[in-house]
Amino acid sequence: MTKDVEMISADHTIRDAAKIMHKDNVSSIVAMKNNKPAGILTERDFVGVMSHHYPPSTKISQIMISPVIHITPEKSVLEASNIMVKKKIRKIPVFDAEKIVGIVTATDILRFFRFASVEQSKNKCPLHTDEELVKTELSDGTHRLYCYKCEEFFKFDE
Repeated sequence: MTKDVEMISADHTIRDAAKIMHKDNVSSIVAMKNNKPAGILTERDFVGVMSHHYPPSTKISQIMISPVIHITPEKSVLEASNIMVKKKIRKIPVFDAEKIVGIVTATDILRFFRFASVEQSKNKCPLHTDEELVKTELSDGTHRLYCYKCEEFFKFDE
């Protein structure tokens, strides 16, 4: 997940949101109300803003997607991607006790899986002996073996 999540008060305008998103080169911003996530606004939502001719002074609360579809930190990458596909979304905030701790984007998921080897490892999952493991490079540059069945990573010697 990406840990730096842009946030803005739901009472601010869509112009304010657009300025922050442009300045910080992000494609979404979480709208907050009473210090809790109330909605999300993405670059895709701005297409609707433009097509409906909303004035720049429109409050974010009028156009944000709410309630926020989210996950918790203990969810797996596979679970996050399944929710994203099912709900047809490209970003899913990560909440821990109603606090934002990160956001998983389609780019994060691509980054996670891009190093998965096409070639299966000769190792078998210790939890599922019928399941072969895939060599995967994590975002920190380390390598692990990954079992799709139990969604677990295992260390290995290179």
